[in-house]
Amino acid sequence: MSEFCVEAVAGQKSVTIEIATGDFEALRQDGYSLCLAKKLTAGGVDYDVVWRSDPNFLPSNTLSWIPDFQLFATNQFAEGQLVNPATNVVVIGQGETSTLDQNGILHEAVPGGPPMGFVMVNEFGPIHPGLNQWLTWIDGSMQPLPIFVLPYAAVPGTVDFQPIDTVLVWFEQDIETSVIFTTPRANAVEIDLTYASSATCLYSNGAWSTP
Repeated sequence: MSEFCVEAVAGQKSVTIEIATGDFEALRQDGYSLCLAKKLTAGGVDYDVVWRSDPNFLPSNTLSWIPDFQLFATNQFAEGQLVNPATNVVVIGQGETSTLDQNGILHEAVPGGPPMGFVMVNEFGPIHPGLNQWLTWIDGSMQPLPIFVLPYAAVPGTVDFQPIDTVLVWFEQDIETSVIFTTPRANAVEIDLTYASSATCLYSNGAWSTP
């Protein structure tokens, strides 16, 4: 990571990425995508899924998210692999718990989780729990996309998730939305909106700053 950009205002979470003209032209010409990942504390890992990747970015790009989540589980976790849920997907809110039963079915979430997090009760066996979150992208499209998959197979018991309103932004070639990654991303900026409603970061001369 290169820099840490933050603004301290409470409210809706949105990020604007501004790109200087020379950098924008070079990035587009070389086939880079604007990439985003969402922080989540579980299993000792902060980021491991590309929330969104898009080569059709512009000099100014605003995206936003809301605290609406979906829980799922998958059988596989590997670098460069697309997230592929193996179970049904259920809506889950902060402070709620969902049970994955012995037949591999996720049940409707009920109250009982930590105030700012979620719990999956695993009665099935070794499996990788994951989360989707609703994202409004730079083109105005809104959809739930994977933000995290537990990198190791969870054994029967409980798995706690703690979403954090911090995102990682970077440019990269040949990478897709919902791809799993296990190594740090080059020249990325971390944007913390834990106590902020919005933030703006500028990419100029190959470096990140707060304009």
